[in-house]
Amino acid sequence: MNRIFLFFVLFIQAAVAQNTLSLKDCQQEAIKNYPTFKDKSLYKSINDLTIQSIKNLWLPKIDMNGQATYQSDVTHIPNIRIPNTPIEINMPQLQKDMYKLTLDVSQTIYDGGAISRQKMLQETTLAVDSQQVEVDLNQLKSQVNDIYFSILMMQNNEKLIESMKQTINDNIKTVESGVRNGTLLISNLDVLKVELLKVNEQMAEIDYNISSSYKILGMLINKELSQNTTLLMPDYELKIDNNYKRPEFILFNLQKNKIDNTIKLTSTDRMPKLFGFGQAGYGRPGLNMLSNNFNSFYYIGAGLKWNVWDWRKISHDKQIYSIQKDLVETKKEAFDKTLAISMEKELSEIKKYDELIEKDKEIITLRNNITKTAASQLEHGVITSTDYLTELNAEIQSKINLETHKIQSVQAKINYLTLKGDL
Repeated sequence: MNRIFLFFVLFIQAAVAQNTLSLKDCQQEAIKNYPTFKDKSLYKSINDLTIQSIKNLWLPKIDMNGQATYQSDVTHIPNIRIPNTPIEINMPQLQKDMYKLTLDVSQTIYDGGAISRQKMLQETTLAVDSQQVEVDLNQLKSQVNDIYFSILMMQNNEKLIESMKQTINDNIKTVESGVRNGTLLISNLDVLKVELLKVNEQMAEIDYNISSSYKILGMLINKELSQNTTLLMPDYELKIDNNYKRPEFILFNLQKNKIDNTIKLTSTDRMPKLFGFGQAGYGRPGLNMLSNNFNSFYYIGAGLKWNVWDWRKISHDKQIYSIQKDLVETKKEAFDKTLAISMEKELSEIKKYDELIEKDKEIITLRNNITKTAASQLEHGVITSTDYLTELNAEIQSKINLETHKIQSVQAKINYLTLKGDL
């Protein structure tokens, strides 16, 4: 029996857990299910293929070439007559049509570090692209925060308006009794019923807005959500310091690192390049230009290429890259300033809402007393239903203000932590 009870309790706990969401859960699910989340793996695949292509630059380059040509003239060598003899040697006449099929091979021996620099640059490019994805996905957190807290606010307002509805229903019963006894006018009852209709209308509107917001949140996290899903109120410790963990700062550093590697790669353009080469072929003429027969041939060799003077092109390129680094640094400073302003604004909001909450509590205490007095006066016919509803609405609005300010205070703290990069 105890085992059955324990199993039942665990089943209920599991069901409740499945129907409960935290803000962190929503943020993680939104990021994981956003289309660009896959971009990191795609960039990784591109990088792996590019790195392999760069490594292949060390492999021999093999080309097959063929050509057939016809030229208007060829070199003519006159016949040779042996002096003092009637003997004349006829020299061969070269054909004007020529044919050649060759296999060309070249092999890099020394590249001045260009290939290794290309690999470093490509790896840095992957890091930049991947971090840009992190920056883009991080912006989803603010979107999730807004819709999450809007649902919490509407749900709290709905509870308070439900409480107001119950109070109006109780007063309708009291006024109906007074009308039957002839102590109250029927107009007081009509006013209460009209107000009840208005409250029902408000609740229907809030219910629609909550349902719509749940659908939006569900689309963000790629889950089917209903209004039965409980959103937990976030509870995080507020740490106020300058230890920022924003992905943008990592991106700025990676961008500067990429420019540094680009400069290093550019420097290799002035380095000497040593390579070996060879060619094997078949054609007419072969290496013997005086032969009209088809022959095979080959040759091998080594070459050196050195850009001794580039008219300061590399120097100018380095200056351009240096300016680009300055631009990245400027963007970093601008982002840092904007972030500091936004965080200071959220701290000010936190302080404001905390002060408003204390005033709201005092107001509610006074409003509660006023409403109780008004309810007694309505029951005894001293005031009208309109007068009573004015006080009741004021009390409910003060409670709505309190709950709204509580949620706004938590949201401001969450916004601060999100801006800082702690969430």
